[in-house]
Amino acid sequence: MTAMYMDTLFTAVRSINAYALRSLLSSLGIAVSVGAMIAVVSVIQGFSSKVSGQFEGFGANSLTIQPVFDYQAQLRGKYATLRASDLDIIRDNVQGIDAITPEITVVGRYSAQAGYQGKVINTDVRGTTATWKELFLRYPDKGRFITTADDAYRRKVAVVGHQVVKDLALPDDPTGEYLQIENEWFRIIGVLDKRGKNLGMNQDDLILIPFNTAISLTEFEISPSFWFQMQVLDMEKMQAVQQRIRMLLRKNHGLKKGEEDDFEILTADQFMDSFKSITQTITIVLGGIVSISMIVGGIGIMNTMIMSVTERTREIGIAKALGAPRKMLLLQFLLEAVILSLYGGVTGIALGYVLSELIAFFAQFPSPVIPVWIVLFSMGFSVVIGVLFGFTPAFKAANLEPIDALKFQS
Repeated sequence: MTAMYMDTLFTAVRSINAYALRSLLSSLGIAVSVGAMIAVVSVIQGFSSKVSGQFEGFGANSLTIQPVFDYQAQLRGKYATLRASDLDIIRDNVQGIDAITPEITVVGRYSAQAGYQGKVINTDVRGTTATWKELFLRYPDKGRFITTADDAYRRKVAVVGHQVVKDLALPDDPTGEYLQIENEWFRIIGVLDKRGKNLGMNQDDLILIPFNTAISLTEFEISPSFWFQMQVLDMEKMQAVQQRIRMLLRKNHGLKKGEEDDFEILTADQFMDSFKSITQTITIVLGGIVSISMIVGGIGIMNTMIMSVTERTREIGIAKALGAPRKMLLLQFLLEAVILSLYGGVTGIALGYVLSELIAFFAQFPSPVIPVWIVLFSMGFSVVIGVLFGFTPAFKAANLEPIDALKFQS
C-alpha cells in the first residue's frame, strides 16, 4: 500500500515536471501573494522589534507625563498644558521617584531653525536637564552634556546630534563653536552618540539645550507646554505613585469632579502594549488583504489542473481500464495541485525575504524580522489553496468513465 502511494506521488511530480513552464506560471500567483504577505509582515515586525528594544532600554520603571491634545478643545481656545508648577509640585510632594526629566520643544511641536556660518537648517530643538542622558541612555561622543549649573543659570549652550553636524557643515569636533538657534547664539559643548534612523525619524537630527533656557525662548508663545519623564524607585509602588501624581495634577489644574484629565500618565509598558496592539492590528489587516490575493493564484492552479485533466483524458481512461483505483486518481491530481501550491509557497518565501530586505534598504527602515509563524502559515495556506482549488479537477478526473475517456479526441 505504501508503495502505491509513493508511486502516485512520483507520478504527480513527473506530470508537473513534464509541463515545467506551465507549472511555473500556475504557481506564480501563489508565489507573488506569499512573497507580498511575508514582506509586509516582516517589515512591520522589524518595526516592532526595533521599538520594543528601545522601550526595554527606556526601563519598565519609567513614567511619562504629557498633556492631552484635544483638537476640538483647542478650536475653542482651550489648551492642555503642563507647567513648571506641575513639575515643582510633583518633585516636592511625591516620594519614591528619581531622575525627573522635563522636555520642551523650542518652537511649536516640530522643528526650529539653526544656523552656522550662513547655513540654516530646520531641526528638532529641545530643552531638557542633566538627567536626560541617564534616562534615555544617550551620552556625548565628544565634549560634555548639559549640567545642573547650565540649567540653573540659563546658559546658552547646546549638545548637537551627528546629523546636525553634517547638515551645518560643522567641524568634526565642533565643541566651542557657536551656532544660532532662533536668533540666539549658543556655544556647542558636546556631540551626542550616533543612533541613526528609527521609524523614519532621524535620532541624530537633534539639538539639546538647558531646560530653563528653552523656557525663556518660548515665553512669547500662547501656551508653552512640556512633558516630563521620571523613574519610580520601587516597582511595587508604581500604581500608588501614579495615583498620587494624578491627584496633585488635577488639583493644580483646577479640575472638578467628573471633569476628564487634561494630562496622561503613561508607563513604558503601556506605551509598549499600545504599540504592540497597533502593530498586531496592522499585521492582521494587511496580511489578510494580501492573503486574499492567494485565491487568485488558486484559481490559476485550478484552471491549469482542468486543462491537464482534459489533455490527459485518454491517459486516465487507460489507467482506469487497467484497474487504477478511483481514489488513487483523485489523490494523484490533488497531489499535483498541492505540489504546485507548495512550489509557489516556497518561491514566495524566498521572494518575501528579498522584498523585505529591499524595502528596508531603500526606505531606510529597521531590519525586517521574518517570524516563524508567518512561514508556517504561508505553507499551510498554500496546501489549503491547493486542496480547495485542486479538488474539482481531481474529482472530474476520478469520475471519468473508461470507455468515454478512451473515445475522447483532444
